[in-house]
Amino acid sequence: MDSFNVSDMSTALKESTGNQSSNPTEASNAAREKGWTTPKGYDYEKYTSTLPPLNQPQGDNQEELPEWAAQAAKYEWKDEFGDVGPRNPELEEMLFRSEYTNRTGLKIGNIQNIEVIAESRERPSPIKNFDDAGLHPIMRENIRLCRYEFPTPIQAYSIPAVLTGHDLISIAQTGSGKTAAFLIPVLSQLMGKAKKLAAPRPNVAAGYNPNADSVRAEPLVLIVAPTRELSTQIFDEARRLCYRSMLRPCVVYGGAPVRDQREELQRGCDILIATPGRLLDFMDKPHILSLRRVKYTIIDEADELLQSDWESDFAKIMSGGGKWFPRI
Repeated sequence: MDSFNVSDMSTALKESTGNQSSNPTEASNAAREKGWTTPKGYDYEKYTSTLPPLNQPQGDNQEELPEWAAQAAKYEWKDEFGDVGPRNPELEEMLFRSEYTNRTGLKIGNIQNIEVIAESRERPSPIKNFDDAGLHPIMRENIRLCRYEFPTPIQAYSIPAVLTGHDLISIAQTGSGKTAAFLIPVLSQLMGKAKKLAAPRPNVAAGYNPNADSVRAEPLVLIVAPTRELSTQIFDEARRLCYRSMLRPCVVYGGAPVRDQREELQRGCDILIATPGRLLDFMDKPHILSLRRVKYTIIDEADELLQSDWESDFAKIMSGGGKWFPRI
C-alpha cells in the first residue's frame, strides 16, 4: 500500500465498524440498553458557593451543603473517659470496614523481599512484628483493626528509629507503608502523654457551642504534604490510628472553605495535616493556630517541597514547628 494512499485504510475501517450507527442519539440509547447510566453533570457551584451567615435561621428545607474531608467523622474524647476510650461501633465500621478503606494486596508477601539500606551511626534493630515494637496498647489494637499483619520493611526500620528519638529520612516506593511508618510510632509515643502535653480543649462529645467553647489549635504533631489528595489520605490514616485515644487529628488544605477548617481547628487539634499554603494562612492568625507545642514535624514527599521556590515559606513553617524536637 502506498504510504500516502488512505483508500485501503478507509475501506478497512468501514468493514470493521460494520453497521454501527453514527447517530449520537441511537448510540446513547443502545448504551442505556446495555446498562450504561445517564451522564450526570458535575455541580461546581455546590463546591464554590459560600456558606450561609452564622445568624441565618436554618429551616427544614435548608440546602444540602457539600461534605469536605476536614469534616470527616473522628473519635471525640469525653472528659469522663479514663486512659482508654470506649468503642464506638458505628465509627469503627466507618473507619475500618468501609468499602473505601485500603486493603492489603494479594501479593503483600512479596514486599518482604525488598532490600533495605539503612545509614546511621546508631542503627536501631528492625522489628519483626508489631507485638515486639513496644507500642501503646491502643495503637496495637488499632493496627489489628487496620488488618496490618506484619510490618513492611520501611516500617520495620522506621518504627524503632522514631521510638528511640532519632531524626529520620525515609525513601520507599508507593504502597510500601510509608504513612503508617511515621504515624504509628509518633502517635504511640503521644497516646500515653496526651493529657499532660495537649492544649486545653472543649468537651466536644458532650456538646459544643462554637461561640463559647472554641479554642486555639495547638497541635503536638505537624505533618506537611504537597497536595490536598495526599493530605486527606494521611488524615484518613490518622483517624484510624487515633481511634479510642485522646488525640484529635485535623486536616487543612486549599480549595475548601476556610470557615469549615477553622471551626474544626477551634474544636481542638493534636495532629495537624496541612498543605503549605493553607497552613501559612492559618499561621498568620495566631488566635486560631499556634505551633508552640509541636513535638514532631513531618514532611511527606519532601523531594517535592524542599525546592528553592519553597525556601522562604518553609523557613517560616519550620521556625514555628518545634525547633528543638525530633523531625521525621
